[in-house]
Amino acid sequence: MRINEIKKNLISILNENFSKDIDDNIDNIKLLDEGIGLDSLQIIEYIMYIEDYFAIMIPDSELDPEKFYDIVALARFIKSIMEN
Repeated sequence: MRINEIKKNLISILNENFSKDIDDNIDNIKLLDEGIGLDSLQIIEYIMYIEDYFAIMIPDSELDPEKFYDIVALARFIKSIMEN
């Protein structure tokens, strides 16, 4: 799966499960705080939706805030998990 496809799926998960209205042009917008505005509990929920959607397991040891900084960083991280 390509990064752009992963990004679109990640945005769809946000829109469908967190009542967001996000378009595809959010590459550098933060997922937390003043960006998209997910709080720490919503990030945990988002991770669970991601694991289900992509049929992957994100190890606790990999839960680094830099990997969840924005959609591009998250898409790259997911792609790396899917390739391993």
